[in-house]
Amino acid sequence: MAIIQRLLTRATVIAAFALLCVCPVSAQNVMHFRIDTVTANPGATVDVRVLYTFTSTHAHNIHDFNARFLFDTTASQLVAYIMDGTASADLTDTTGSHAGLLALGNQEIDLTDSVLFKIRMTIDSNADTAWIKWDRNWIVFGAGDEGVDSVYQQDGWIRTPKSKANVKTSSASELPRLYPNPASERVTIDAPEYTEGATLEVFAVTGRLAFSGPLGSGGGWQIPSEFQAGAYEVVLSDSRRGSEYVGTLIVAPR
Repeated sequence: MAIIQRLLTRATVIAAFALLCVCPVSAQNVMHFRIDTVTANPGATVDVRVLYTFTSTHAHNIHDFNARFLFDTTASQLVAYIMDGTASADLTDTTGSHAGLLALGNQEIDLTDSVLFKIRMTIDSNADTAWIKWDRNWIVFGAGDEGVDSVYQQDGWIRTPKSKANVKTSSASELPRLYPNPASERVTIDAPEYTEGATLEVFAVTGRLAFSGPLGSGGGWQIPSEFQAGAYEVVLSDSRRGSEYVGTLIVAPR
């Protein structure tokens, strides 16, 4: 009996110690990149901003990045990457090509400036629209000390007056939004500028694609039962508008 009691006491101590040693999920530093959508006359040269928002919960030092792109070469031509007057102005070693921009520095980018850099493009004289997409086969931040845990990338467009007959300018009320938020079972993505059948993508905070599928009628989306409670990033895309970051969805415990 004494042996059993000692074993039970030992098991209780071990269980209590294990509970004390459970480590919480580490906080995330999250970077959202967005290539701007601009309007230019056919044949014109225009600067397209690469914008970002950075949410940090632990130490970081963003002084290197590798931004790779895919360009619509049938409708546009890359001229240069512009660093002056942007968050990356003080990065001392930059190499740009048709494939993208590698930027290195000894100090962190200026996190008070929301423009990471600019892409100078010339649009073809006969072009209607030209897209600029992130090449997602490349990692933006390497295994250095940048301290960025998750990266989300949104593509952009150059549009001309020729495309205005088919593309409306979004007002604040027409931008995609989602509700209710938090939600536990079903959420509505209100996206007036997107047609039914647009692609809905939902990413976990680690950057893992957790869901991809068509946006249904009325924008309703049933949250899959396997989704754990937590934060997820929601992105919409279609062939007409490209990709657009909708926001962060909080999935509540069920």
